[in-house]
Amino acid sequence: MQVKLGGLTISPVVMSPMAGVTNTAYRTLCAEFAPNALLTGDMVNAYGIVYGNKKSKKMLSFSPTEKIRSVQVFGTDAKIMGEAAKLISGESLADHIDINLGCPAPKITRKGGGCALPLDTVKLADVIRETVRGAGNVPVTVKCRIGVDSQRITFINTGKIAEAEGAQAVTLHARTGVQYYSGEADWSKIAELKSLINIPVFGNGDIFEAQDAANMLLETGCDGVAIGRGALGAPWLLSDVADIIDAHGVLPQKNRVITLNFVRNTMFRHLELLIDYFENEEHAVKDFRKHINWYLRGFNLGSATRDELIRTTRKSALNSILMRFDGKTVQDVNMPKNARVRKGLAKGKIHLPEHLL
Repeated sequence: MQVKLGGLTISPVVMSPMAGVTNTAYRTLCAEFAPNALLTGDMVNAYGIVYGNKKSKKMLSFSPTEKIRSVQVFGTDAKIMGEAAKLISGESLADHIDINLGCPAPKITRKGGGCALPLDTVKLADVIRETVRGAGNVPVTVKCRIGVDSQRITFINTGKIAEAEGAQAVTLHARTGVQYYSGEADWSKIAELKSLINIPVFGNGDIFEAQDAANMLLETGCDGVAIGRGALGAPWLLSDVADIIDAHGVLPQKNRVITLNFVRNTMFRHLELLIDYFENEEHAVKDFRKHINWYLRGFNLGSATRDELIRTTRKSALNSILMRFDGKTVQDVNMPKNARVRKGLAKGKIHLPEHLL
């Protein structure tokens, strides 16, 4: 099972960009588990690309293990988005460009970006059109939410406009902006969008184990799945999802046995890659701290150990702490499948600029 994006053929398994997580190090780790998955990097500001911002440039770095270099770009100025896409294409910085139309963070939506941009259908069309034009032969896709809130639903218009302006696919995170990551994703909206447009639709939301992905494909008819928070502390999930899709959703239930040794080795590899990425061990270890609880959910190491782990500043210290425990210990199989990550709380509102209120 493969998906065509213009002249590009990709896996139906996609890792969604997650700010502060899907840097080159994490994508490299994921590629070691699922070499054919499309791994999209952190969203990058179009202005930063056009004006040569150092941080933006680093975010456009890729490892040799990434078969398709995928970047997500955000912005509200159609001209700048087009220039960013032209630069990415002209300098061969990436093989695929995704437009962020789903971020609910106030610093993005206050300027009319992220999940706020689809409220302005004229500007939305301009942004997609200019990005596609600037990208040339590099395929452009969009990722959006159901809407800002239950009263302002935008995904249908977004999908139709994306298709009309030349986007090659739409990924729908089946929540509204105000939901952030709370509640349950409404997969019925993915099915609805799939029935209304002719370009591929990827479903996103509440995929925490391989069977979830198989269920989403079956229930919605979508062309592929985009995995976000489900892969936090579990980069192997991408491999498990690829396996069940290859087996047409009927993979025998041979769930991966997650031992502490397996998780520990994955953590050490992740940290090694972060040290290479940041070229600074202390910086890498501090960045890695947010991953520790994600990896160790389901293992009874005690709160004192967890506190010790998130205060360490050296790789050797983290290693010595984790090696105190029996590597044969198995992750709690009765742990709720979404327990690795907090669901978060719904927000009272999305912060919007005056002209969109």
